Amino acid sequence: MIEVAKNYALMSVCNKRKVGAVVVKDGEIISYGFNHGYHEACDCSMTEKNSHVIHAEQMALSGSDKDIYEGATLYVTYKPCDKCEVLIKKCKIVEVVVG
Repeated sequence: MIEVAKNYALMSVCNKRKVGAVVVKDGEIISYGFNHGYHEACDCSMTEKNSHVIHAEQMALSGSDKDIYEGATLYVTYKPCDKCEVLIKKCKIVEVVVG
């Protein structure tokens, strides 16, 4: 599944880092995400944090019914940041695989 997450990362238009995420439950992909900004074109700073970026994990876990993620596994191409770690715990993801 990490290869699937890497394929979703290719959808990102970010120049700084392309990140993909896949949520799997009971052997099925139930959600996916990739990092992106609020604009179609990337205007990220290569040296600073970019607050306008939506992280791949945020996109993958953005469903209104957070209960669907309970017990799932998240596959992500980079280690989640602290803010995404909080979201992952809130959604009751049981395993995070980074690759």
